Amino acid sequence: MDSEPPHRLTTTHQSRPVGRFICRSRTMVNHVGKRVEGFNSQFFEAVLNRRELSRLPTFVAVDYIEHGPTPGQAAGLQGVAEHIQLFFSAFSDIHYNLEAVIVEENKVVARWTLTGRHSGGFLGIKATGKQIEATGIDIYYFQNDKIREHWHEMDMLRLVTQLKP
Repeated sequence: MDSEPPHRLTTTHQSRPVGRFICRSRTMVNHVGKRVEGFNSQFFEAVLNRRELSRLPTFVAVDYIEHGPTPGQAAGLQGVAEHIQLFFSAFSDIHYNLEAVIVEENKVVARWTLTGRHSGGFLGIKATGKQIEATGIDIYYFQNDKIREHWHEMDMLRLVTQLKP
Protein backbone atom coordinates (compact mmCIF):
# COMPACT_ATOMS: atom_id res chain seq x y z
CA MET A 1 0.00 0.00 0.00
CA ASP A 2 1.37 3.42 -0.94
CA SER A 3 2.22 5.75 1.92
CA GLU A 4 1.40 8.78 -0.25
CA PRO A 5 -2.17 10.10 -0.21
CA PRO A 6 -4.06 9.88 -3.51
CA HIS A 7 -3.31 12.68 -5.96
CA ARG A 8 -6.33 14.58 -7.17
CA LEU A 9 -6.34 16.06 -10.64
CA THR A 10 -9.06 18.02 -12.34
CA THR A 11 -9.34 18.33 -16.08
CA THR A 12 -11.49 20.69 -18.10
CA HIS A 13 -13.23 20.39 -21.44
CA GLN A 14 -14.58 23.55 -23.04
CA SER A 15 -14.12 25.51 -19.79
CA ARG A 16 -16.16 23.14 -17.64
CA PRO A 17 -15.05 20.35 -15.29
CA VAL A 18 -15.33 16.87 -16.78
CA GLY A 19 -14.34 14.80 -13.79
CA ARG A 20 -11.90 14.16 -10.97
CA PHE A 21 -9.05 11.71 -11.28
CA ILE A 22 -7.80 10.00 -8.17
CA CYS A 23 -4.59 8.01 -8.62
CA ARG A 24 -2.41 6.20 -6.12
CA SER A 25 0.98 7.26 -7.46
CA ARG A 26 2.60 9.93 -9.62
CA THR A 27 3.75 7.31 -12.13
CA MET A 28 0.18 6.14 -12.58
CA VAL A 29 -0.86 9.64 -13.61
CA ASN A 30 1.87 9.66 -16.25
CA HIS A 31 1.18 6.10 -17.43
CA VAL A 32 -2.61 5.94 -17.30
CA GLY A 33 -3.79 9.55 -16.95
CA LYS A 34 -3.71 10.36 -20.66
CA ARG A 35 -5.82 7.30 -21.52
CA VAL A 36 -8.35 8.17 -18.82
CA GLU A 37 -8.56 11.79 -19.94
CA GLY A 38 -9.31 10.48 -23.43
CA PHE A 39 -11.88 8.10 -21.94
CA ASN A 40 -13.65 11.03 -20.26
CA SER A 41 -13.68 13.49 -23.09
CA GLN A 42 -14.10 11.02 -25.94
CA PHE A 43 -16.16 8.03 -24.76
CA PHE A 44 -18.64 9.90 -22.60
CA GLU A 45 -18.79 13.01 -24.78
CA ALA A 46 -18.67 11.45 -28.25
CA VAL A 47 -20.41 8.12 -27.80
CA LEU A 48 -22.90 8.85 -25.01
CA ASN A 49 -23.59 12.57 -25.32
CA ARG A 50 -23.20 13.11 -29.07
CA ARG A 51 -24.58 9.63 -29.89
CA GLU A 52 -21.67 8.64 -32.14
CA LEU A 53 -22.16 4.88 -31.81
CA SER A 54 -19.94 4.34 -34.85
CA ARG A 55 -17.00 5.26 -32.59
CA LEU A 56 -17.64 2.38 -30.17
CA PRO A 57 -14.95 0.11 -31.70
CA THR A 58 -12.40 2.82 -30.88
CA PHE A 59 -13.12 2.40 -27.17
CA VAL A 60 -14.54 -1.10 -26.69
CA ALA A 61 -12.83 -4.45 -27.34
CA VAL A 62 -14.51 -6.87 -29.75
CA ASP A 63 -14.55 -9.57 -27.04
CA TYR A 64 -16.04 -7.18 -24.46
CA ILE A 65 -17.68 -8.80 -21.42
CA GLU A 66 -20.69 -7.20 -19.71
CA HIS A 67 -21.12 -8.30 -16.09
CA GLY A 68 -24.84 -7.77 -15.58
CA PRO A 69 -26.30 -7.27 -19.05
CA THR A 70 -29.82 -5.99 -19.61
CA PRO A 71 -32.30 -8.79 -20.38
CA GLY A 72 -31.73 -10.04 -23.93
CA GLN A 73 -28.56 -8.01 -24.42
CA ALA A 74 -26.26 -9.56 -27.05
CA ALA A 75 -22.65 -10.34 -26.20
CA GLY A 76 -19.66 -8.20 -27.12
CA LEU A 77 -19.59 -4.93 -28.99
CA GLN A 78 -23.08 -5.44 -30.44
CA GLY A 79 -24.51 -5.75 -26.93
CA VAL A 80 -22.91 -2.47 -25.83
CA ALA A 81 -24.45 -0.69 -28.82
CA GLU A 82 -27.88 -2.22 -28.08
CA HIS A 83 -27.73 -1.18 -24.42
CA ILE A 84 -26.77 2.40 -25.25
CA GLN A 85 -29.40 2.58 -28.01
CA LEU A 86 -32.07 1.50 -25.50
CA PHE A 87 -31.45 4.72 -23.57
CA PHE A 88 -31.14 6.87 -26.72
CA SER A 89 -34.56 5.61 -27.86
CA ALA A 90 -36.23 6.23 -24.50
CA PHE A 91 -34.71 9.61 -23.61
CA SER A 92 -34.54 12.12 -26.46
CA ASP A 93 -32.09 14.64 -25.01
CA ILE A 94 -30.07 12.28 -22.85
CA HIS A 95 -26.90 13.70 -21.31
CA TYR A 96 -24.29 12.05 -19.10
CA ASN A 97 -22.28 14.23 -16.72
CA LEU A 98 -19.19 12.68 -15.16
CA GLU A 99 -19.09 13.46 -11.47
CA ALA A 100 -15.89 11.60 -10.56
CA VAL A 101 -13.39 9.20 -12.08
CA ILE A 102 -11.04 6.97 -10.09
CA VAL A 103 -8.12 5.24 -11.78
CA GLU A 104 -6.07 2.32 -10.53
CA GLU A 105 -3.78 0.50 -12.93
CA ASN A 106 -6.02 -0.79 -15.73
CA LYS A 107 -9.34 -0.13 -13.98
CA VAL A 108 -11.48 3.00 -14.12
CA VAL A 109 -14.46 3.78 -11.90
CA ALA A 110 -16.78 6.48 -13.20
CA ARG A 111 -19.62 8.04 -11.21
CA TRP A 112 -22.11 9.90 -13.37
CA THR A 113 -25.48 11.63 -13.51
CA LEU A 114 -27.87 11.06 -16.40
CA THR A 115 -30.53 13.57 -17.42
CA GLY A 116 -33.05 13.51 -20.24
CA ARG A 117 -36.69 13.69 -21.31
CA HIS A 118 -38.67 10.43 -21.38
CA SER A 119 -39.83 10.50 -25.00
CA GLY A 120 -39.98 6.80 -25.89
CA GLY A 121 -40.94 3.48 -24.35
CA PHE A 122 -38.68 2.24 -21.54
CA LEU A 123 -39.08 -1.00 -19.59
CA GLY A 124 -42.71 -1.23 -20.66
CA ILE A 125 -43.48 2.36 -19.64
CA LYS A 126 -44.87 4.52 -22.43
CA ALA A 127 -43.35 7.96 -23.02
CA THR A 128 -44.37 10.42 -20.32
CA GLY A 129 -42.55 13.55 -21.51
CA LYS A 130 -41.11 13.91 -18.01
CA GLN A 131 -37.60 15.18 -17.36
CA ILE A 132 -35.57 12.56 -15.46
CA GLU A 133 -32.34 12.41 -13.51
CA ALA A 134 -30.56 9.24 -12.43
CA THR A 135 -27.15 8.34 -11.10
CA GLY A 136 -24.84 5.41 -11.67
CA ILE A 137 -21.39 3.98 -11.23
CA ASP A 138 -19.48 2.03 -13.86
CA ILE A 139 -16.30 0.01 -13.45
CA TYR A 140 -14.25 -0.48 -16.60
CA TYR A 141 -11.39 -2.94 -17.01
CA PHE A 142 -8.99 -1.94 -19.78
CA GLN A 143 -6.89 -4.26 -21.89
CA ASN A 144 -4.82 -3.00 -24.84
CA ASP A 145 -6.25 0.51 -24.29
CA LYS A 146 -9.85 -0.62 -24.81
CA ILE A 147 -12.69 -1.43 -22.45
CA ARG A 148 -12.55 -5.21 -22.06
CA GLU A 149 -14.97 -5.73 -19.16
CA HIS A 150 -17.69 -3.60 -17.58
CA TRP A 151 -19.71 -3.62 -14.37
CA HIS A 152 -22.67 -1.24 -14.17
CA GLU A 153 -24.85 -0.06 -11.29
CA MET A 154 -27.64 2.46 -11.86
CA ASP A 155 -30.31 3.74 -9.51
CA MET A 156 -33.18 2.24 -11.51
CA LEU A 157 -35.69 2.64 -8.66
CA ARG A 158 -35.14 6.40 -8.71
CA LEU A 159 -35.47 6.46 -12.50
CA VAL A 160 -38.64 4.36 -12.71
CA THR A 161 -40.24 6.29 -9.82
CA GLN A 162 -39.80 9.52 -11.81
CA LEU A 163 -41.69 7.97 -14.73
CA LYS A 164 -44.82 7.18 -12.71
CA PRO A 165 -47.95 9.19 -13.56
